[in-house]
Amino acid sequence: GAATRALLALVGNRATYGAAPGLSPAAPGQPAAADIAATWRHWGLGPDDLDLCAASPGPWLAVLGMPVEHSLSPRIQNAALRAAGRRERCGALEVPASASALRLFLHVAPRIGMVGASVTAPHKMDAARASQGDASVERTGAANCLRWQGEAVQSTNTDFSAVKRLLSPHVTVGDPALVLGAGGSARAAISALQDLGARVAFTSRDPARADALAKATGAIWVPWGQREHAKPKLVVQATPLGSEPSDGSPFATVGLKVIVELVYAKGPTQFQREAAAAGALVIDGRQVLVAQAEDAYRFWFGAAPDRRLHGALGRALDR
Repeated sequence: GAATRALLALVGNRATYGAAPGLSPAAPGQPAAADIAATWRHWGLGPDDLDLCAASPGPWLAVLGMPVEHSLSPRIQNAALRAAGRRERCGALEVPASASALRLFLHVAPRIGMVGASVTAPHKMDAARASQGDASVERTGAANCLRWQGEAVQSTNTDFSAVKRLLSPHVTVGDPALVLGAGGSARAAISALQDLGARVAFTSRDPARADALAKATGAIWVPWGQREHAKPKLVVQATPLGSEPSDGSPFATVGLKVIVELVYAKGPTQFQREAAAAGALVIDGRQVLVAQAEDAYRFWFGAAPDRRLHGALGRALDR
């Protein structure tokens, strides 16, 4: 697809083929040239980056997931890399939703110049099992950031570190908190809240998946249909609800002190709008995304990003 063709530029190809406007593809599956260019722009890259990569191919980064074309992570990371004067550039790559596909990619990645990757759904728990995880990965059972040291794949969980850092000023020991969801991001949010001293429950639809998460974290499960009985002061929204403009709010916001919305959309989700109207502090998905990007940068390059990068990351989201 267009993302795979666009990635060729990051590894040094001076050109790639796309179907010209008004013409049929030359081969099945060939994307249109306009789609390849749009992908490049979505990643926050331009002609200068193409010249840089073509003149002297360097290491590269990617966000891995299925689907992944919507991700803003490449745009944020490319802004940070450019601001820091680094030559790495970042793209996005769909990896089929299976543990074996992810393992195959992790084996091949360093051989094609990849030095680091972000990981999104549905691969976070498989990534933890396929890598050497730090304390955050051991704690959450999920990994969303990888780096290669020779053949070794090392991992961390920036969902955990970002949510914990953003919530730290706003959580009092004993605060009742509710996490919506039971996936990798929900696991990280539960662990972060527990570290901050909150009393954590979570809600989801699948009892079998919920049972496994409850046993792994010690958090109390509330069936999805009974979630309004939880009476939390703080809610972390870790489901896909809100990704579409037509999605309603997944939780009543009256009485909430703080919400964290992990979905990042073009504008505020219905949940964000209702929470803000009810007087709650809103930490939106873009704030979390920028915090994760800063932690990923630190993990990949062994140093904290320059303070000026925060502005570059925020501006990248507004393009």
